Amino acid sequence: MGNLTKMSFFKTKRRLRFMEQALFWRGLVNRNDIAGEFGLSLAQATADLKLYQQANPSALAYDLGVKCYRWAAGAKPAVHTPDLAEAVKTFSASSAVGLAAPVERFEFPVRTAPLAVQQALFQAIAQERSVQVTYRSPEKGAARELRIAPRAWAHDGHRWHVRAWDFDGAKFGDFALARIERAGKPLPLESPLSEDVAWKTFVVLRVEINPELSELLRRELELDYHTENGVLRVTVNEVMAPYAEKYFKSLWSPEEGKVLFKVSREKPAEAA
Repeated sequence: MGNLTKMSFFKTKRRLRFMEQALFWRGLVNRNDIAGEFGLSLAQATADLKLYQQANPSALAYDLGVKCYRWAAGAKPAVHTPDLAEAVKTFSASSAVGLAAPVERFEFPVRTAPLAVQQALFQAIAQERSVQVTYRSPEKGAARELRIAPRAWAHDGHRWHVRAWDFDGAKFGDFALARIERAGKPLPLESPLSEDVAWKTFVVLRVEINPELSELLRRELELDYHTENGVLRVTVNEVMAPYAEKYFKSLWSPEEGKVLFKVSREKPAEAA
C-alpha cells in the first residue's frame, strides 16, 4: 500500500510540474491540456488544477473568455525551476500541448567510451576502488595499460573526463573518457589515497573583453556575457581552470581578426 501511495505521489507531482511549466512558458493551461497529456479524465484534471492552486495560490488567473488559467502577473514558480532547454524539450515531445515554434539544435559529436567502461568507472567511484584501464593518448602514441582510482567526474563543455589517481605516475590526473578503450572490474585499494588538493582548491579567472575590439562588438559581448565593466569573473577549481581558460582564449572575431577575451588568474586578495 505504501508503494502505491508513493507512486501516486510522484505521478501527481509530475502533473503539477507540467502544469506550472505550461503556465510559466506558454502563459496558459486548461483541463484538456492536462487530461490529454496524461490520459486523465476531465474531473481528475480539474482536481489537479485545484491542487496546484493550493500549492501556489497567486499564480493562477482564470480567463473566462477562453476558459483557461493564465500565469498571473508577478507570480513565481513553486514546484519547478524554469529552464529554457527543459521547456523546449518538454513541449516538443508533448502530444497534447505542442510547441508552437520549430526547433533546430546543433549537437557536438558525441565523444565517449563504451558503456561497459562508463559502468566500471562509475562503480569504482561509488565504491572507492581502483580499476585497470586501456588508455590511448596522443602524447604517448599507442594505447597503454594503467591502473587508476577514479574519484570524480569533470565535463569541459564538450566531453567527459574522469579525475583519478594514477598509480604509475603517483599523482592525480585527468583522463578523457573517450580515450579509455577498456576497463576491468573495480578492485579494492590496498591503502587510502592522498587528498586531491587541486580538486579542492579554487581559483578566480578574470575574463576581460579585449579592449582592442571595436566599441560595437565590446557592447555586444557585455550584453551576451553580463560582464561588469567589461570583466567577467569565473570561479572554478584548479582542475577545471585550464579547460575554462582554453575555452575563453579560443573565442575569436573573424571580422576583426582578434581574440574576444583576455584571461588571467586573480590572487585571492584581488578576488575578495
